[in-house]
Amino acid sequence: MRTSQGKISPLRTIHEILSVIRELESVDKDTELAELLEVGPSTLSTWKKRGTIPYAVLLRYCEQHHLSLHWLLTGRGPARLGEPQGGKSKTPSFLLLQETGDKGKAILTAVQDLSMKYHADREAILEAILHLLRVLRK
Repeated sequence: MRTSQGKISPLRTIHEILSVIRELESVDKDTELAELLEVGPSTLSTWKKRGTIPYAVLLRYCEQHHLSLHWLLTGRGPARLGEPQGGKSKTPSFLLLQETGDKGKAILTAVQDLSMKYHADREAILEAILHLLRVLRK
């Protein structure tokens, strides 16, 4: 993963990722953590021994909790999807689209799907779509 300066962001270790999830969810026991990740305790134990965890598990966790996979893996950028770098949520684009009825909701759903599929910032995608809509109206 590259930073805005073109440098590769160091990835967190599996143990660090699991620690972050523990902290976010306020769980102490491996059985609780395994349940959160929707696996058995022995599977979690195997991952910890091997130092690996399937990306699909992390992606599912991030989607369910509206977290950025990039943030979970690197600790860089906003933790929550749709948040700017500083962490305070800004939603004018979302509010604008929500007020447009079914078409706006369809756009929001498409943006959510795109942000999950391509690990992109949902607000940036919305801004690009709104810019295109403004250009097309002229």
